[in-house]
Amino acid sequence: MYRNIPKSAAFGLIGLVSVFGTVVTLNFSRDTILREEAWQTGMEFAGYLEKEFPMLDEVLDGTADSVGVEDELQRLASIGNIFHFAFENSKGEVKLSTGSFHPEEESGEASHHAHTHDNHESEIAHPQASVSEVHTDEHGTAMAEATHGGHEHDSASGHSHYIEHPHDANDIDSAATKPVTTAGHGPMHADATDHASNEDGYVHAPVPIAADSHDSAKHLLVIKSGDGINLPSTYVEIAHPMANSNGSLKGKITLLLDMSAEAALLDNVLTGAAATVLCLFLLAAAGPAWSYRSTLKAKKTADEKVHFLAAHDSLTGLLNRSSFVPLLEDSLSRQAGFALFFIDVDNFKYLNDTFGHETGDIILKTIALRLRKILGEKCLIARLGGDEFAAIQPDIGDLQQLDAQASRMVKELRNPIAAGGHSVVTSVSIGSAIAPQDGDDAIRLMKSADLAMYQAKAEGRDCNCHFEPWMDQKLAARREIESRLQWAVVNNGFELHYQPLHSSEDNALIGFEALLRLKKEDGTPIGPDQFIPIAEETHLIEKVGQWVLMRSCEFAAKWPNDLKLAVNLSGGQFKSGNLHAHVSEALKASGLDPARLELEITESLLIDDSKSNLEQLQRLKDLGVSIAMDDFGTGYSSLSYLWQFPFDKIKIDRSFMSGFENQTPQITRILETIIGLGHTLDMEITAEGVETSEQLKMLQEIRCDQIQGYLLGRPQSEAATIHNILQHKQKLAPQKEIGITAVTRKQQ
Repeated sequence: MYRNIPKSAAFGLIGLVSVFGTVVTLNFSRDTILREEAWQTGMEFAGYLEKEFPMLDEVLDGTADSVGVEDELQRLASIGNIFHFAFENSKGEVKLSTGSFHPEEESGEASHHAHTHDNHESEIAHPQASVSEVHTDEHGTAMAEATHGGHEHDSASGHSHYIEHPHDANDIDSAATKPVTTAGHGPMHADATDHASNEDGYVHAPVPIAADSHDSAKHLLVIKSGDGINLPSTYVEIAHPMANSNGSLKGKITLLLDMSAEAALLDNVLTGAAATVLCLFLLAAAGPAWSYRSTLKAKKTADEKVHFLAAHDSLTGLLNRSSFVPLLEDSLSRQAGFALFFIDVDNFKYLNDTFGHETGDIILKTIALRLRKILGEKCLIARLGGDEFAAIQPDIGDLQQLDAQASRMVKELRNPIAAGGHSVVTSVSIGSAIAPQDGDDAIRLMKSADLAMYQAKAEGRDCNCHFEPWMDQKLAARREIESRLQWAVVNNGFELHYQPLHSSEDNALIGFEALLRLKKEDGTPIGPDQFIPIAEETHLIEKVGQWVLMRSCEFAAKWPNDLKLAVNLSGGQFKSGNLHAHVSEALKASGLDPARLELEITESLLIDDSKSNLEQLQRLKDLGVSIAMDDFGTGYSSLSYLWQFPFDKIKIDRSFMSGFENQTPQITRILETIIGLGHTLDMEITAEGVETSEQLKMLQEIRCDQIQGYLLGRPQSEAATIHNILQHKQKLAPQKEIGITAVTRKQQ
């Protein structure tokens, strides 16, 4: 905006210069018009006096009858607005100086008189002013020339008249106007400070007539200003030299013309013209000025909008990450004892996919409004991205205040949201940290709040958790697992172990379940419950799952044809839509009969995206493989999934076996119900986690189809699996008939 200030200043300066130029031009025009009018009038009177005035020679000689002369001059003065006459002879001696000015307020209208005066002394002064002299050239054309009056003349006319004393070098200001007596016919005085006092105490000053004996042959025209009381507000002094028939100087006539009325009329006209010009300029400038102002305003508005959008989230109007982090750094530098909250909407992806993106946007905007209401205007609130928010709460220095505020947010944000014709219930997981103990810089403090938020999610969501130092250790362990996963994907660093499946009827071996194993660099095992979730979060699960399918199918293809392979599938493998291709590729590359492959899923897979995942499951089933529902009896255990998709097997979760010793009757009845349901739907039933003979006996009595657990076999390496197969089959036929001799030798 400041770059436009010089443009505005230049625009205004141009306008001021234009108006000033207009005023100067009009004022010059005014003076020109007054000069021309005064010249015409004055020269007519002066010419008349020179040629027609019968007593001119007597006046110049000083022998004229003063009464007759002044009567005639008074008559002429009333016609031509002349209020003062002065006659000089060729020597520059003033022979007659008569006349006075009567302002309008004194006589009802301005009047000008030429008076007959007695002979007495008088002093006539001329102001030292710059004037315009009008000369005549050889053709008689009037010409203006600057000159200065300043000569003294003694008057001896012996007449009484009104004379003024000017207080300004250029204009005539107020002066006392009193009768004085002219003494003799000497030259007119030019000393502006020369005054005379008579016996009545009045101050007398000479009329300002610019008479100059050295310039007697020059025409002179001077426009002057008076105070309107002693002299007209505007009057003109005209000096007209007179010549004899032989061309010599005969004398000079000086006239003072009252031009007040003409000047006032011109002032009114020219003022109106100036006002019109100014209005036209303003009107002409108004359009560009308004356009310029509108442009500046629009640019300012656009700049403000750009700055706002650059610093705020376009959906919620909250601060964005790029503007929030500097404010957090500023808060750390200025104050201590404030809290940082990280707020994440639970299962937002599910809500967004289920109800649509418009509903998802309404949910995010509603949460933003509720956060503003809960935290107040003093808090800085930001949307960091997706479904994650952050807030800086000042004046919180202890855990009790922190927990109270976080619990309030969890409670308030749990209220249903009306969106898209639905009443959507949301929950949030909140992590909190206090400055500076949980972080003395923005990065460390945000990391602490983020770790606390993920811990809240790990504890079941819909809760809040404050940062504690052990969370750093958990993060370090997680990062170690992430690093080891990356290494294992590149270097085939995974291992597969196989846990046997047995028939409950005769304990016969019927197959194996492939179980993925990962070790740390020092050989310490990493549990699948630790690295599988991380593989899903880091999107490595697809590559890991593809490796498991290929490796296990290759190994199972070398088993006897009556043994089946069970492989677990992760929900992350369904997201890309490439699972069907991966299974097909593994079967084709290994040559394994699809009927010998069993794929296990959990019901959480159907909850996340049931329609898409059910379609993919159907395509897998079309390959000829069997599909099993794993960990049945935990989570929702919705029976609707059993009829929505024709599963081939149900695997009962090991938790039922864990509670068997203490609640044998109840567990038995539940298991009997599940087994009966499965058989009704033509599904096989497998019980996991069988560790005691009592559990085995109970399962056999209620007709469970298959048994898996430590009682009959632990997960084994590939070599141990081959040995297990050999031992089991030796009871049925010689080793040459088993079909795994080559495999055994190869493993040895």
